[in-house]
Amino acid sequence: MGMFDGFGSVAARVRLRLVGLDVSGVAGMRLDASGHPDSRQAVLALAPGVGVGAVIDDGDQVVQVSVGMVDAWGVGFGEVVAAGTRAFSGRAVDTSQVQPGTWVLTDPEQIAVAVLDAATISGFQVSGRAVVFPVAQDLLVLVGGDDHDGLGKAVRAAMDASGSVRTPVSGRPLTVGADGHHWQAYTWGTDLGVGFSQLTRTWDARWYAAQRELLGETTAAGRYVPEVELAQGRDGSYVTYCSVPAGLEALLPRVDFVHAVDDDGTVHPHPWQQVIDVYGAALTDTGIHPSRWILPPNTLNE
Repeated sequence: MGMFDGFGSVAARVRLRLVGLDVSGVAGMRLDASGHPDSRQAVLALAPGVGVGAVIDDGDQVVQVSVGMVDAWGVGFGEVVAAGTRAFSGRAVDTSQVQPGTWVLTDPEQIAVAVLDAATISGFQVSGRAVVFPVAQDLLVLVGGDDHDGLGKAVRAAMDASGSVRTPVSGRPLTVGADGHHWQAYTWGTDLGVGFSQLTRTWDARWYAAQRELLGETTAAGRYVPEVELAQGRDGSYVTYCSVPAGLEALLPRVDFVHAVDDDGTVHPHPWQQVIDVYGAALTDTGIHPSRWILPPNTLNE
């Protein structure tokens, strides 16, 4: 039977893969632009920046499960994910502990299942609440939130690998939530700020640049697409910022500072939290990844 003849014929061969929402978002935009939206990867969003996708492994080839395939099967993608979870259940995998309390996972299925349900890696001994760096589909670093040395080494390992991995996922670490099953964004201490900011902000700059290349400086709807800039402060930490000229409707990226530029060239910097607190009601989430919001003209200049 062919791959589209029915989900039952392929369910046992479903294998889960961790997916970066920014990465899949940019890839999806490329497919939309080429007229193949049904070829977009099917993804179940799980936590900030990450989700789970699936492939069909028939031994000779591995085929990514697309939105069109799921529609043709007539099942919900949740059913596909459940099949992948069952396929992995109980399978032994190799893991390595690079130092006490710092683990490296390289099995793609184990990594996907771990982000799907944090309880699956509760047996790994770490110091404090678990923190993961989902660098790639085949590279996840696990460390404890109380392990200062381990966190520092995890940041460096993620930075070293992020530019060379074949299937990047995310530059943003996650920590296990209070329920022990779900993941949430990890907030680092000021003593680790420089390394973490370099990891996360260079990731943002990279994928916003890839997205802007597809969107263009101005969209077909006439919306300005600000460029995400990367800067380093006096303390060595990294920040992102963008500039929005007065009078233009813009697709606002999430950055540390938004610079509103008046007609006379005067610049008004707004920290991101201030933008949300003061002008959040005026923003419209586009739902794309990396995230952008529609910002009406002159909103920040008033």
